[in-house]
Amino acid sequence: MATERIQRATTSDGVEIAGRVHGEGPPLVLVHGVTDDGDVCWESMLPFLENDFTCYLMSNRGRGLSGDGPDHTRDGRIRDVTAFAESIGEPVALMGLSSGGLVALGAAARSNVFTRVAAYEPALVHEAANQDELAQVQQAMLSIIEAIEEGRAADAIGIFADLVSNEDEMSELRERAYMTAAAPVAPALLDDLKQMRDAESASPSDPEMLAEITVPVQVIRGSESALQWFADGVRHVAFHLPAATTTELPGAGHFGPLLRPEDVANEVIGFFRAA
Repeated sequence: MATERIQRATTSDGVEIAGRVHGEGPPLVLVHGVTDDGDVCWESMLPFLENDFTCYLMSNRGRGLSGDGPDHTRDGRIRDVTAFAESIGEPVALMGLSSGGLVALGAAARSNVFTRVAAYEPALVHEAANQDELAQVQQAMLSIIEAIEEGRAADAIGIFADLVSNEDEMSELRERAYMTAAAPVAPALLDDLKQMRDAESASPSDPEMLAEITVPVQVIRGSESALQWFADGVRHVAFHLPAATTTELPGAGHFGPLLRPEDVANEVIGFFRAA
């Protein structure tokens, strides 16, 4: 029986960040979205990646195998990613989904350990905010906080999924019992949302921060994403990056890596191989 491989790192504020390691090849760190952890987020894509890369399924603080700490700001999540990636001891590729995509861009602006970055629908890019959709998101966040505080963790995940998914995606997520699988992240999600307004540091989508990223970046969006804000955010990010390519996946939505894993994997494998 093969021994389970786990990578561990310690952040500057003393939190252990960990993730399971699968596959063989050049290292690829994968950053999950706000409603799950490294294992849940990438379970569908992993079979399509592990023959080409050593995949590091890290989880941010308070999730998965990682420890926890008081700093659940986006800046804290960025520090989690950079500490984990730098602990591998060699240059690594990086991919993030949704809020993890934005965090991945923030990490790439701060560390030179990354060779290439893929961001799938980085969210939520406030510079490209659609005001009507912003109001929907803010209301959903209040409902999510209420659901978690009432002990309805799976319902909280479902509120977010329903906000960002099209009808077909939501149906598939229910069939896969995604909300139940992701429910254990609810305590960390509550801390994340309560600290979301981080006035102490610039957003990773700030043009000045994006300009600090010198490595090639692939920004991916699904053609059927439910929110126009995601499409506008992709355009904003790609426009301000020094070396970016934009890819649109026909038929995919915001949960493309989970529900259209082979299509997403084929796109990023070609991009990362070019390094």
